[in-house]
Amino acid sequence: MMIKKTTLLTAAFVAYTATLFAQLPDMYREVDHVIWVVGNLKSVEKGWKKLGFSDIRRLPQVTLKVEHQPAIRARAAVANLGGLRVFWLEKDKMGGFLRSFHDENGDAILALVHSAGDRATRQTEVKRLVECGLQEMLTVEFNTNVGDLDYVFTGTRNRGKYEMALCDRNTSRLLFDAIGEGNNGFDLRFSQYAFAILEPEPVSDFWVGLGFPEIEITHPEVHDKAYYGIPADFSMDLGWQRHGRIVYEWCIPLSGPTVYKDHIGAKGEGLQHFGFNAEDIDAVIGSWETLGLVGSQSGGWGEKGKPGSGRFYYADTTPYGGVTIELLWNYRE
Repeated sequence: MMIKKTTLLTAAFVAYTATLFAQLPDMYREVDHVIWVVGNLKSVEKGWKKLGFSDIRRLPQVTLKVEHQPAIRARAAVANLGGLRVFWLEKDKMGGFLRSFHDENGDAILALVHSAGDRATRQTEVKRLVECGLQEMLTVEFNTNVGDLDYVFTGTRNRGKYEMALCDRNTSRLLFDAIGEGNNGFDLRFSQYAFAILEPEPVSDFWVGLGFPEIEITHPEVHDKAYYGIPADFSMDLGWQRHGRIVYEWCIPLSGPTVYKDHIGAKGEGLQHFGFNAEDIDAVIGSWETLGLVGSQSGGWGEKGKPGSGRFYYADTTPYGGVTIELLWNYRE
């Protein structure tokens, strides 16, 4: 079982996982951007602007070319949400690739995208992934006014619980060179990709098999727990992968009502929230609640007022694209 729960590991096992991790190409140290499919792009843009995010730019209608499928057209936009770079696509009303995904998942993240540099480097990585066992690659091209974009979807969604895609440096440049640095009203900074899953062991095994680090499990002690504003008794394990600049958090519900269990029940396992660090969490909460957002889950960790303590607050931003936002605040002396 390729997972650890803050226990001692044998030297042989440490050496084995270190060797796998050493094989991981540098492109995985960073998620370049996410592809996010929504049903109503205008409404989603309006929602994020209402929350104070201003670096959003509409693209004229784009054409998608998927292997062995008719070309489809879609509306699109790009954004930088406090450091989270987004390529939004509105589902195609006439059917096709985007419509099928949206029918199954609703508003959701289609893929986390890594930039492989040039196409030759990307092809080398595709070959490595095939040798690791990935066999269902899909190439998707986008014809836009800024240029032609292309991606390789690697087929990790079912076993890895999110889809990993590869682009090249030119695709990233064409999309985001003209976008800002993620300015927003409260200087929120993106800090976390978070997934809701039921069983961490098979997910960890899958990613370790591709050269990623195993998921390390912790069991947090949480105080002041609330679920939709009402005191609640819930518990969860949290898994961590720290192979990149932004941490991956794997949320495993154990008991009581949680937003993780809600997400799994509604959409299945997968990306459930994005985390943002907030310097003044109460100011953000007050402003967002005035705008009508609801706090779906909250609590704290550590000894209040002491180093190592902090608070979390989930804002139900699912009307703005199907993903929850977690605000994080850490005590600083």
